[in-house]
Amino acid sequence: MSTPEPALVMISTLLNQGLDGFAPRLLARFLQMWDTAENFEPLVALVRSAPTHGTAASMLQRLIHEQLGARLAERLPPEDAALRVGLFSSQLIGIAVSRYLVRTEPIASADPRTLVRWLGPVLQNYLTGPVPPP
Repeated sequence: MSTPEPALVMISTLLNQGLDGFAPRLLARFLQMWDTAENFEPLVALVRSAPTHGTAASMLQRLIHEQLGARLAERLPPEDAALRVGLFSSQLIGIAVSRYLVRTEPIASADPRTLVRWLGPVLQNYLTGPVPPP
């Protein structure tokens, strides 16, 4: 399983625009691609299977790490890059599961711009926000 080529190009393009504001930009594209894509069925099947199938979980982990995590980690402080990327990607997976698989309302029918307004700053904080106090 590999990421569709347009997704790889999109991630690179967004990262080339800088880390500042990356999360809202990525979330907007993520929602647009999932809302309109028909070629994401293999990815949907992988996300759906991951909780109960070890092989699918490993594939999903590898996909996230290789295509998004490693690229993001290069631009983050090394001391907490892995945790920041993990928190960021866990939220993206949660959004995908809630909106597209479980279809939890009101997330499933929310306007993508609304989700970006609410979730974009949270995702961005994982990447560039201050480390929370102990």
